[in-house]
Amino acid sequence: MNLEPLDNRVLIELDPRDKKTAGGIIIPEGAVRMEEKGVVVAAGPGAMNADGSRSPMQLKEGDHVLLDAHAGIPVSIGAENEKKYRLMPEIHVLAKITSDEDVGIVGQKMKSAPPLIMPVRPGMAG
Repeated sequence: MNLEPLDNRVLIELDPRDKKTAGGIIIPEGAVRMEEKGVVVAAGPGAMNADGSRSPMQLKEGDHVLLDAHAGIPVSIGAENEKKYRLMPEIHVLAKITSDEDVGIVGQKMKSAPPLIMPVRPGMAG
């Protein structure tokens, strides 16, 4: 790997997205997704404290993680590499996945539309 994160940053290789649902529906590339899963491929040494020591990192290389779909900076490594990476501060990772079960964000609501305001016509109020 020719990229070493600094301080408290981690480099995450994103899991490839499924192109189809279990029912066979094809998911377009630009479809909105609330979370991403990935694997930490590199981690920095930790944030520098005021006394010169470093805070220990909670994540290490090989950890499977859950992160917000919009977290971090997209990174490309190599000219023809199809893998997708994100570089971000460790604090932007939502959770470490510790089991083989399928994990995702459940019940998260999408942004709701503004409330519908019905105009009141003269003579209808009351």
